[in-house]
Amino acid sequence: MESYREAIRLLRESGRTPVLLTLPPIHSERYLSFICRGGLSRERILSWLGDVDAIYRWQAKYSEMVAHIAAEEHTGIVDLRGAFLRDGRPPEELLCADGIHPSREGQSVIFETLRLAV
Repeated sequence: MESYREAIRLLRESGRTPVLLTLPPIHSERYLSFICRGGLSRERILSWLGDVDAIYRWQAKYSEMVAHIAAEEHTGIVDLRGAFLRDGRPPEELLCADGIHPSREGQSVIFETLRLAV
């Protein structure tokens, strides 16, 4: 968290206005499958991860942390995560096969969210 705060401070000191972004949600199952596609052991990864949805929870926690820092630092924030979750389409449509990168439809959600934020 301190690295984030330091980046905000440096941007402000240089005359810039920082704006933070939450992360779009991921599709845990797809992401784990993508990670394991080259032969990594799914079972071994899950043995220390706990369950496949832990990936989603950690990513959500990170986005919550970004929102918390934005509030504490009185910094603008664009809620991409919320935009994806409110979109109404299944997450599979908004993400690529790897489960983490936005698909063309997901990129459209990002574009519209940023357009409305400006």
